Amino acid sequence: MRILIIATLLLLTPNVCQAGEPDKDLHNKCIYPTVMIQGTKTGTGVIIKSVKLSKRDKCNYINYVFTCAHVLVKTPARIVESKEEKPKIVPAKYEYVIRVGVYEDWSLIKKIKTYPCEVIHVGITKDIALVSFVTDKKMPVADIDLNPKLYIGNEICRVGCGLGEPFRVDFGKVTSLSKSADRPIARTRNLYRTSIMTMPGDSGGPVYHQNKLIGLAQLIRSMSIPSGPFRTNMPVFHVSYVIPIKRFMDCKNIAKHIQKSAARPVAPPVPEEEPEETPPLPESRPPVVAARPPGEIQ
Repeated sequence: MRILIIATLLLLTPNVCQAGEPDKDLHNKCIYPTVMIQGTKTGTGVIIKSVKLSKRDKCNYINYVFTCAHVLVKTPARIVESKEEKPKIVPAKYEYVIRVGVYEDWSLIKKIKTYPCEVIHVGITKDIALVSFVTDKKMPVADIDLNPKLYIGNEICRVGCGLGEPFRVDFGKVTSLSKSADRPIARTRNLYRTSIMTMPGDSGGPVYHQNKLIGLAQLIRSMSIPSGPFRTNMPVFHVSYVIPIKRFMDCKNIAKHIQKSAARPVAPPVPEEEPEETPPLPESRPPVVAARPPGEIQ
């Protein structure tokens, strides 16, 4: 009877990671779907779908990645001159790569693989973007929670590549819900506010609650401070904002790509961009800055 009671308790006890053991759910569901996006800027993204490139092609998979639009910046148009040929005009375009960690013994990054990145959609006004890359195997994907039941104080975690450090895990708590009426700055409305330590380069990093994707890291709060004869903005790294995942899924162009199956080889997509909104008049309040790569904090 005693053995039966002990066995029942073991079955009913939640899977708690013990000291010296890997948190397998954290690795499989949160860390492994995270990618680094590098080009003109450095940011983070999360794989939300991995499907075969075509029915005939059983070896290659196309992987769809969510990130923030401000991570993606086109290289400027330029003229390439050659002694043998006429000068060529290279138009402005996105030139990015996707970097994926290859792990050993759960947590050790053995190496980082690099893949060409195709930009599919850039929504400037909503700061959402969809990119893709092709691999020779199916990649881990995040489990999406479109309508998470969140309360102030709930623990969340974010995986990011801030300061160029790949796949850094930070924990924090929800400090304000997306529909709260306590936001003095328009840009922070309809976003989750968190206490997660967010650094430049973490933009687009997946944010999880109970190992389910609820949004992507977007903004860091900053405050204006004197710096000699001038003033500068100092980031407040523990006051950060998260785009709810529903904003991505509600975009028709993004939904069109991730809901269809790749039944045939996919041609390189032409990036679709939304027009940029006219910036609002300056507010006499502390500014908010996006999480940017090192050296680009304003």
